[in-house]
Amino acid sequence: MSNGNAVNKGAIAELRVGVDLLSKGYHVFRSESPGCPCDIVAIKDGECIKIEVRTVFAKNKRGDIPQSYYSEHLPGFVDWWAFVFPEEIVYIRAENCRSTLPIQLSPDASQAP
Repeated sequence: MSNGNAVNKGAIAELRVGVDLLSKGYHVFRSESPGCPCDIVAIKDGECIKIEVRTVFAKNKRGDIPQSYYSEHLPGFVDWWAFVFPEEIVYIRAENCRSTLPIQLSPDASQAP
């Protein structure tokens, strides 16, 4: 990630996810308000998905994503989480992020929306 404040880093992460989804054939709509319940809405083949984007600079010592990155959303507001690392984007279904435990990343942890 480039230098800059947290808002810029978040915007860059959202744009990276948008480009990734566009390259996979999605129509991508980005939130204009910081108060929206999700960052991106993507549509493909008639399916509409809501995505929350998080910038993650490093995995914790165990190699997973700490729960603090995804704990504040209520069920139903987000279908997918996009965790944007400097070197990759990891997509995880929201239903797999509803525990009090960190997300353990294995080589096949990333799912494609």
